[in-house]
Amino acid sequence: MSARRRAEMELLRKVGEGEYPTDYLLSRIRARRTLMITDWRRLLLGEPIRDLVLFRYGPVPDEDPEAVWRFLLKEFGSVYFQMNKDLRSFFAPFFLYAELRTVYICLRYAKGGQGGKAGRLLSFSLLSGKIREILGGGWELPLIVDRLGELLSQLSKGLGGLGTILEKRGLRGLEQRVTTAYLEYVVHSGLDPLMKEFFVSIIDSRNVLSLYKYIRSRGKTAPQFIEGGRITEKIYTGIAVKSDGSALEHLLLRLTGVRIEDQGIATVESSLYKMTTRLLRRAGREPLCAGVILDYLWRCSLEARNLSVLLYGSGIEKEVLAAEIVQ
Repeated sequence: MSARRRAEMELLRKVGEGEYPTDYLLSRIRARRTLMITDWRRLLLGEPIRDLVLFRYGPVPDEDPEAVWRFLLKEFGSVYFQMNKDLRSFFAPFFLYAELRTVYICLRYAKGGQGGKAGRLLSFSLLSGKIREILGGGWELPLIVDRLGELLSQLSKGLGGLGTILEKRGLRGLEQRVTTAYLEYVVHSGLDPLMKEFFVSIIDSRNVLSLYKYIRSRGKTAPQFIEGGRITEKIYTGIAVKSDGSALEHLLLRLTGVRIEDQGIATVESSLYKMTTRLLRRAGREPLCAGVILDYLWRCSLEARNLSVLLYGSGIEKEVLAAEIVQ
């Protein structure tokens, strides 16, 4: 195990010595995959969503926007704890990236004086005991951010100095900094080709969405782009400076294989999710276990995202919701 993978594992939960055979994990994943939601059209047409969610996830409390995310963490945890140590090391970058959302939710709770809400979410989290203690300790936001930065800076210097970022750019700026720094770190951290291809796709998607929002909103300050994707920062910046919508459409076609002209952000975002989905479904058809597992974890992420859109999008027109659903 490389030094970088060991550093990442230090930020995740410890697992006992007992290990499940890989074939057992794969058989469980294949069985769980048959339970996943595939016909989103039925839900859009009015099938009781909560009945289906109950079958797949268990009860979802009303007015609880984090409920689906907790159940997703539970599913991730089920896979994580059935992995052997080599697989946990391989997937550490993925799980840490997924857990950034947990971190951001807890920071928002702390900012709003609702730190007590973090405990339930953290009980499902795969973050290490030290990080869970920091996020759920009931401290003031600046102290949480400082201590969190001390731990994360073990991975990259770009993840240090978070207290200054919070002071200057607020919580949203902090989230952007952490996500950018983590993705730039991980894509250059000596990943297996499959995992690297996944993170390159994530970086491409985030950069294109940032560029799209900037051009459509006619922003004054061009966004900062994440390094490490297939498209260079120079190309993104050139399009942003000229606010060149046609160049952006060509870029989307190049990345996704889909021509998108004068479409809303939901359609653009959906096409980018599908780009990553195609990549992982190809990998999931290979006999190697890593592709099967990564494909499943990604499918779970998309399913949870779609359910959140439907569960908490009541009152929104069906056509609008349909554009948000990734199939």
